[in-house]
Amino acid sequence: GLLATSGEMRSEAEATYRQLLRERPDQDIYEELGTVLMAQRRYDDATAAFRSAKRPLLAGRTLFLTGRFDEARTTVNAVLAEQRSAAALVLKANVELFGFIDLDAAHRAISQLTPSELMEDEAAGIAVRLAVLRRDPARLGKLLEAFSHAFVVLSTVTPGFSYHSYD
Repeated sequence: GLLATSGEMRSEAEATYRQLLRERPDQDIYEELGTVLMAQRRYDDATAAFRSAKRPLLAGRTLFLTGRFDEARTTVNAVLAEQRSAAALVLKANVELFGFIDLDAAHRAISQLTPSELMEDEAAGIAVRLAVLRRDPARLGKLLEAFSHAFVVLSTVTPGFSYHSYD
């Protein structure tokens, strides 16, 4: 599914995954199906597949990317209520910032990340963006100084934004 680069290949992958699921329902196959459906821009179907895969964070990310911010917030809050994870906190920050323009809620989510978690591009990217938006040069400098390589990807899950790298 991940290697399907054309519409025809994605359709074939989808058919294969659906056949496999009829034979043997499996969370990993549902997740792969969700990935193919995302590539086809069939977001509601992808969200359902991720939920069937018991991958609520992927479902939440899909909801976020399609602008369904209330549902994305509910989903990521449920994930965080069960178990803290860096990926969930990053999604939470993105939902709060870009879905609800709530810098304080986004900052609260990012503030829960450990220094080592902030070394990941997505976490560092949203933390840097928040520091800029909050006009916090000290925090911005601290984040960039600690970052392990020469660039930060500012946005990998933000709707309507492309990848940005800064040296």
